[in-house]
Amino acid sequence: MVNLDSLSDRCYFIPSYQRGYRWGKQQVVDLLDDILDYANGKGLGSGDQGYYCLQPVVVKSLTDEEKRRYDLEVDRVWYEVIDGQQRLTTLALIRHYFNEYFAVRSKRPEPTIKYETRETHINKVSIDDEGNVVCGGGDRSGNIDLYHVVNAYGYIHEWFQSFSSNDVDENIMMSVFNKQVKVIWYEI
Repeated sequence: MVNLDSLSDRCYFIPSYQRGYRWGKQQVVDLLDDILDYANGKGLGSGDQGYYCLQPVVVKSLTDEEKRRYDLEVDRVWYEVIDGQQRLTTLALIRHYFNEYFAVRSKRPEPTIKYETRETHINKVSIDDEGNVVCGGGDRSGNIDLYHVVNAYGYIHEWFQSFSSNDVDENIMMSVFNKQVKVIWYEI
């Protein structure tokens, strides 16, 4: 198992055989609710083990030849995601949200995710001054995956905005998210 800090400094390649990102509001909110319940000591996995475990991320390390074929930086370690792409993308969006809105001075690394068939611009999604989700990396109307990524980021923002500062301590939530939320890392 690896915590989310360990996942975030890695590079991921999503091959064309994977379906696009499609998590909706229910999946995003359920994940955030589960992490909050764990942080508050109420959730499954909040017992003696000291971590909250998510489903597996199954990956395969890419060879230099594969990196060149997919136009990836050869000097970096890249993992082809075989299973867990929806979860990994959502976790990357949550990490990006934390970096943009809570971790002003101590931003943490964000994972690099490259899709073979489309650009997603996860790290270019933000909230403008009017509270609207915007993406500096492209037009979401012509890219269904980007459309869902932008919507998911909006759901994350809505979820945090729905709480008063007494309901969610962002520092505790970030700490639990980064150190105690883990995925089963399965490398084939």
